[in-house]
Amino acid sequence: MGGLGRYPKGSPKKEDGTNSDSTAPKRKRNPPNTSNSSKKSKQSYPKETISNTYTKSTSQNTKLNIKLLTSLESSGYMESTLWPYFLSLEEKEKDKKETKDAALLLTFLLNIRHSYTSTTENDGGTFSFFLSSTPAFTAWLSSTLSFLHNKEDEAHSFEIKTQIIQVLMNLYQTLPTKSQTLLSYVGVALMEHVPKKYRELELKKWGLLRKKWGYYQSSGETQETFVKGWVEDLLEVVGCGNRYSMLDGEEEPDMVESDDDDDDDMEEDEDKESPKEEKEQSVKQYKQMYLHKSLEFLIDLLSSPHTRPYLQLYLTSIHFTTCLTLSPLFTSQNKQQHHLFTSLLQTLQTQFTLEKKVYMERASILQKIIHRYYDTYDPLLDVMYAGVTRIISQQSDFFKKALDTCELEILEQLCMKLRLVEDDVSYKYFLQEEHKEVFFKKVLLHYILSPPTKNTILATQPLYPTERMLWNPHLVPPSLNFISSKVATTTTLNLPKLNTSFVDMSDYLLRCYTLVQLESAYGIRGDIVDAVKRMRPVYRSNDYTQQSVYDDEDVEVQQEGGGTTKFQGWAKMSLELYSPLELKVVAPPRLGTHIPGKVEAEFVLDFQNCGERLRKEWYEVDGLKEFDNLFLGCVDAAVMTGGSAPYMPNSSHKNQQRRPIPDEEDATFPKRFGITAIRGCMVLQVRDENGTILSDPSYQLDEGKKPPKGNKRFVRVALDAAQYAADANGTGSPLGLDVYKSLNIVIRRHGRENNFKATLETIRSLLSGGTTDIHQSIPKWLKPILLGVGDVSSASYTSNNMKVFAKQTVGVTDPDAKLDYGDTFLDGGHLRESFPGCDILLDDDEMKKEEADVAAKEQQLQKRKNYRVRVIDPPMMTSNNATAQEKKVEDGTIPIKVEATSYPFPSGINGNPIRFTPVQVKAIRSGLSPGLTLIVGPPGTGKTDVAVQIIANLYHSFPTQRTVLVTHSNAALNDLFEKVMARGDVDERYMLRLGAGERDLQTTSKHDFTKTGRVAHILSRRAELLEIVQCLSESLGVSGAAERGVDGSPSYTCETAGYFNMHHIQKRIVMFEEKLQEEEKVDVGSIFPFKRYFGLDDNVA
Repeated sequence: MGGLGRYPKGSPKKEDGTNSDSTAPKRKRNPPNTSNSSKKSKQSYPKETISNTYTKSTSQNTKLNIKLLTSLESSGYMESTLWPYFLSLEEKEKDKKETKDAALLLTFLLNIRHSYTSTTENDGGTFSFFLSSTPAFTAWLSSTLSFLHNKEDEAHSFEIKTQIIQVLMNLYQTLPTKSQTLLSYVGVALMEHVPKKYRELELKKWGLLRKKWGYYQSSGETQETFVKGWVEDLLEVVGCGNRYSMLDGEEEPDMVESDDDDDDDMEEDEDKESPKEEKEQSVKQYKQMYLHKSLEFLIDLLSSPHTRPYLQLYLTSIHFTTCLTLSPLFTSQNKQQHHLFTSLLQTLQTQFTLEKKVYMERASILQKIIHRYYDTYDPLLDVMYAGVTRIISQQSDFFKKALDTCELEILEQLCMKLRLVEDDVSYKYFLQEEHKEVFFKKVLLHYILSPPTKNTILATQPLYPTERMLWNPHLVPPSLNFISSKVATTTTLNLPKLNTSFVDMSDYLLRCYTLVQLESAYGIRGDIVDAVKRMRPVYRSNDYTQQSVYDDEDVEVQQEGGGTTKFQGWAKMSLELYSPLELKVVAPPRLGTHIPGKVEAEFVLDFQNCGERLRKEWYEVDGLKEFDNLFLGCVDAAVMTGGSAPYMPNSSHKNQQRRPIPDEEDATFPKRFGITAIRGCMVLQVRDENGTILSDPSYQLDEGKKPPKGNKRFVRVALDAAQYAADANGTGSPLGLDVYKSLNIVIRRHGRENNFKATLETIRSLLSGGTTDIHQSIPKWLKPILLGVGDVSSASYTSNNMKVFAKQTVGVTDPDAKLDYGDTFLDGGHLRESFPGCDILLDDDEMKKEEADVAAKEQQLQKRKNYRVRVIDPPMMTSNNATAQEKKVEDGTIPIKVEATSYPFPSGINGNPIRFTPVQVKAIRSGLSPGLTLIVGPPGTGKTDVAVQIIANLYHSFPTQRTVLVTHSNAALNDLFEKVMARGDVDERYMLRLGAGERDLQTTSKHDFTKTGRVAHILSRRAELLEIVQCLSESLGVSGAAERGVDGSPSYTCETAGYFNMHHIQKRIVMFEEKLQEEEKVDVGSIFPFKRYFGLDDNVA
């Protein structure tokens, strides 16, 4: 998301780490040789030129000299001059102006390089040379951060600050080893700037914080921190001060250009602003960029578990978010112009949400204060006696109404007694008389009221995107190719990031939820645009039919009299509804919720005028199936504005034809084509005119099924209940529930790209609690690893932590138990080779390569057997002797004992044909043991074969458990699936292949491994077994052939078959066994009860 503000003409722009020209080669740089670079730099670039170079780079009036900076970066100025300067920097030179100039120059060049270089090219990418020297890195960072305290309102001040924030964000995300140095500036030292009374209150609450603060004070060292000056500068920028000019009234940088006439576009270059106006506009633009980037960086820091506790405490103590919500920028009337600032602030506020019990404790303390000091003050009496749940509720507005009736003096006293307000702090702007009352109310409300929980927000949030989300450039932004070059590399997007560490599992899942939703919305938008364009909507009035040209000319829309919307074209993935959508079921809300339990509707499709190819698309190939996601749209040609898409900003040089923005990236597309509503739904069933359910799996697999009747199809769908509730109360659509009557087209998507709803529902269920709670789904030892705050080695099967977990947890394999390796080893020799240097005891017989026993042993061990093996590791190592003990194990000084037990190899199966190496056997052992196993290797090293062996061994070791295989592609999963089947020891009826890749499976099996195929197999097996029950019943005379169905099907069901077994089969077996015990000599054939079923004559003994 950015580096510098502009690039020289002809230079490539950044787009997701790639050049704008897909054919251009990637720029790569080798890490500098820091050992002798200093000497070379002094010869070619004397230190005295650094300040002059910095002056030249900032010599332009309104912006940095990007052409010069790009040239310096290309010539290796960082490696040859700037970095050697910091390598040789002495302590007394750190405060020199030349050092600060060198630090800022290095910052500019780092941002330029980061826009070209992939972070995966080497360790750290852009910042790889920082790894060579920590003191030099610290010197650069200290000098760079000092500029954030710059109080000058010069032309380049905000542009430079934006560059600093950008490079700090890139450093924090790409180089974790050095980002710790940055995080130290946002550590416990921030407690010094927390107001004294508030700090004392928090130290009494948190013992760990009190302990760290005590260590910091006793050390006697003062850690620098840039946060205080930086945060105060931000408050000045948003208008909470008098240092900077107001931002109110200026517009945010446009994501796309407005739809002006061609003549206006050609005159754009002629109407140039005066130098003074251009300078003022540039300062405002970079001031706004600086504000957005700073808020984004604050969100990143609050998302890190390392910096969150201290930064959250400091920002809470100075009421940072409250000040921003009261700032002139936020309260201005130009809400749309400052939409990005507002959305970033809302995201920032979510970082301060605490547990509900914390707000309840605060409300209880407030009641005690009121009872002690204001028990006779009427406006607060209701608060004193109310329940804490009612006080902290935002929906009831109970506490807010009580504060509205309080006097200013009482509000101020409450804030003082709760230790929320002090005099000499960063929010002194709001302690002025004209701001006091509103500020005190906001502070108390923010302190007491509990915001909605994440689960509540997700439960009321629609899963399907609507027209408001799809074409909102701030939610679903266009590609960087179509963003104005003025802001292309510094554009801030309010999107969650998948960092290297997370606060908790809820934080991680919420980020994934939002990213999956936005990613799917981007693809859905493109599919809807393509379908609507192909449908070619027109407005057909009573007087005439509108003529439209969609290829190159504008669409002219005229509205005279009444009329309807018609479609002149057709689309393979879209159809017009034959009749309006009809709501069928609206279930009442479940207990504890406010949205309907379910909402079902039905619409009709008519295929009479569709060709055979189009019918097959909807009937057979990728047709409508149960659980498919569809999108219903309202296209109203009467409100179409027509016209072409806006032109791409700066898409060409002068005297060249400008290109329009692609329709899928155009935010004005709904207005141009009359799209007024988009609603998602899920298919429940599809019926023909005879009422036959065509989406029923049993119908699809029935070979003798009758063809569907008629051309009409009745589609029953489940609507999004949360979206229906929003439409009902008017927040979703201005039409209310009438929006569903206006839907006139249906759009479907390919199944491989339309599975977003299941993913979103799974994440929401994990966060909702209950049996699918995330804390019950993930073991305790794995959570720190997934959150990025734990030691990965602690999840290994060899770690003491994992051994203790396995011993104490029921159902987990004991670390001392024998593991069933199955057919991993081809023979006894292979078993011995797999554990080199170990003492092996096979079937209580020690295996030694004695010369006298070699021939006999080898001959005996050539027989194929399966093995259970236990590896007895040496005693647990301590930190003091771990290294020495590992060397002794490798040298064989400390032998490892291996106990193996053989059992017969099953006949009739292929088994494992691979002679695994000791390293691969070690990976198999890790996969069978409790813990996390990661197998890494280049292609052709047997990773898939090892995975298949682990799967087979787990299947035999835990026959009642389910094993789930997840891969990055269908081809990889099919490869695993086919190799497991080729072994022959895993029953095919227990194998299920999910997803569309089942069609590409290359197996000799006659079974269908899809969900439908598995159901069909079970139904077929059911019919076979019930036929046996029917024949057995008829042979016993319990039932006759007349009781069969019309088609000859058995009269028994699974339930009645159970009763038949209990009352007739088991009864006869017991009587047969009793007769055998009563008589010594008996003719078994004469008393056998099932002779007729087995075709035995009466005289057979």
